[in-house]
Amino acid sequence: MAWDSNTLKQYVDKRIHAAEKASDRAVELTAVSVEKRLDALSRLTENMVTRIEHGVVEKQINELGISVAKIEGKADQSAVNRANLFSTLGVLIGIAAIIISLIR
Repeated sequence: MAWDSNTLKQYVDKRIHAAEKASDRAVELTAVSVEKRLDALSRLTENMVTRIEHGVVEKQINELGISVAKIEGKADQSAVNRANLFSTLGVLIGIAAIIISLIR
């Protein structure tokens, strides 16, 4: 095939058109891929706990732990109160026994 100016121009135009078409298709595929990645990243960030939220949750957990400790302390306080009552009764009985033995 002999190349003249018209056939060479047609050939170059055809190749340029094919390259532009391929380039446009690559840009479309890249845009779709980027959009999918952005959607996935958006879903991921929606489910992530931010540092501020993490700090708030951690503070609430610590406060809950303190509340539980106070409740357990109150439960233990009733045991202490019973022990104090029994020891006071024991001392009173001991004093009464001493007084009775002195009187006899």
